[in-house]
Amino acid sequence: AGRGRQRLRRVLVVAEVALALVLVVCSGLLLRSFARILDVNPGFDAQNLLTMQLSLPRYKYGNEKQLVQFSEDVLRRVSALPGVTHAALAFEPPLVSGDSSVFAIRGYVPGPGKPEPHADYLDVSADYLATMRIPLLRGRWFTSEDYEAMQKSSNLGQAVVIDQAFAERFWPGADPIGGGIGNSDKGPFATIVGVVATVHGSDLAEESKGTIYIPDYSSGTSLMLRTAGAPSALVNSVREQVAAVDPEQPIYDVQTMEERISQSLARRRFAMVLLAAFAALAFLLALIGLEGVIAYIVTQRTHEIGIRMALGAQRRDVMSDVLGQGIKLAGAGVAIGLIGTALCSRLMASQLFGIPALDWVTYLAASATLIAAASLACYLPALRATRVDPMIALRYE
Repeated sequence: AGRGRQRLRRVLVVAEVALALVLVVCSGLLLRSFARILDVNPGFDAQNLLTMQLSLPRYKYGNEKQLVQFSEDVLRRVSALPGVTHAALAFEPPLVSGDSSVFAIRGYVPGPGKPEPHADYLDVSADYLATMRIPLLRGRWFTSEDYEAMQKSSNLGQAVVIDQAFAERFWPGADPIGGGIGNSDKGPFATIVGVVATVHGSDLAEESKGTIYIPDYSSGTSLMLRTAGAPSALVNSVREQVAAVDPEQPIYDVQTMEERISQSLARRRFAMVLLAAFAALAFLLALIGLEGVIAYIVTQRTHEIGIRMALGAQRRDVMSDVLGQGIKLAGAGVAIGLIGTALCSRLMASQLFGIPALDWVTYLAASATLIAAASLACYLPALRATRVDPMIALRYE
């Protein structure tokens, strides 16, 4: 073949290696990012936690007393089930996008151009903290008096609990206990009585904007059970207890909290797996292409190699010569691939968590792996080259 065709073959191999490196690095970044997300503390204990949804119709539970009666009856019945250690109701379970609202903080005036205070709010029952195993950092949790005051109030009641993220936003370096939060800057204000650990909202990778816990029941609510054993074994029993309170009330979206966490990561997991599959395919094609080119070069040079060995060339010299050609092609592909990877990784920076787009650990690991694999792909053609019989080449000449 002419030099043009030989050059084209080499260019194609270099391009394959470069593309393989881009995909391998990008998938490696997503993999490391995913591992960092799995290490995130969600703020609660997800093991042995069963969740399900209830949607109480307004025509039937539009009265506050009816809503409270139904909620307390359900909690009393399911709490008595064997294997249930705690039970609670909340507006939404963690890792579900909750309601966000603007609030007024007593004595707080937003600076020029700054938005009014806003956070997620969550109606919860009295045993919510123990059910979720959320650490109480300061102050206290709700009492029965707080729930009674809430039922008589159209505002936030007399007491609220905030999370650490909300406290750090509006009381940095200070104690928020005793502060006031209301629907309007004119009041009335509910008193902050406690601070709990931050619980992640809709995504483990997103920072919480803050959560305000309110001692109240909601018509659209989630039932959460802390169990001593496998949570799924209690589903039918819970259905029976809810039906005993209201035969027409269904439960739906029954999942363990571990399943909800897994579901919240589904989009990131799919992107990681898809990119990893493309990376593996590109990696394999690059190695096959490199091995094929080196094998073809060895075939073309069979007689030359035989003559060199007949004239005294050592096998290790032939081996290093052939391997050197393959490593040069792989090295050129890696060099070009690093440039392309630096550009592509910046574009996917928004998909990463806990690692920079230019993560040199991933870059070096992917490059070293590709060079090592390329060397292995070139080994068999190089080994065949060292076994060329010099007499064949001499007889040919």
